[in-house]
Amino acid sequence: MFRVNLVTDNTVLAENLNRNSKKTEKLRLSISSKPLDHPETDSYIVPPDIFLNSETMERLTRRSIVIGYGSPGFLDAAFSSGCDDYLKEPWAYSELYTRVMRFNNRFTFQTGSSTITLQGLRLYAQGTHLPLTPHETQILKILLKHRGTPVPRNAFRYLATCGGEKSRSLDMHISSLRKKIARLTEVKKEAIPIITLRGWGYLFEDTHIVGKIVDNSVYNSRMTF
Repeated sequence: MFRVNLVTDNTVLAENLNRNSKKTEKLRLSISSKPLDHPETDSYIVPPDIFLNSETMERLTRRSIVIGYGSPGFLDAAFSSGCDDYLKEPWAYSELYTRVMRFNNRFTFQTGSSTITLQGLRLYAQGTHLPLTPHETQILKILLKHRGTPVPRNAFRYLATCGGEKSRSLDMHISSLRKKIARLTEVKKEAIPIITLRGWGYLFEDTHIVGKIVDNSVYNSRMTF
């Protein structure tokens, strides 16, 4: 179940969306005039007065996916403020559902003897779960989609806080991911299959090719993003 908080004062919009949301089982919609301070919220759908408030956005984007909505004129401002997506008016519930659910793909991988599932902004394993930040989630998804294949640093360039080639913020996100996976599975951090290719990028090691020697120069010519 993906938990979404829509922020609006428009009662007509709220009633229409609430009515349509009851027809779907994968999304639980809550509607409020201000962002709900709930740790289980996976995504916030917010208007300009929210996403243009830097203090509020810093708080929301630290723990959840944020999708802005409004007129086409606010598109650039929405993404500049940290929104992960944007709904241009007019929009319907079907578009909201499609855009929200694309962040809810499920990925499964193995670490040691533990099977881990990534769904939404959470990692699940051994009957428990840990939350990820939106950036950690997107980084892990990229690595999992290309598991067994080195991924260059510039593949993460669209993530605003990951910076350029010399930025250390990407490395900090990777370090945080390793710690969370280790904590969830009680596996040593060194055993986490996210491999650093120094000066080049990262590799999520496929269990079928553990121990394979990676030649950065070979992959550098083969990988394009």
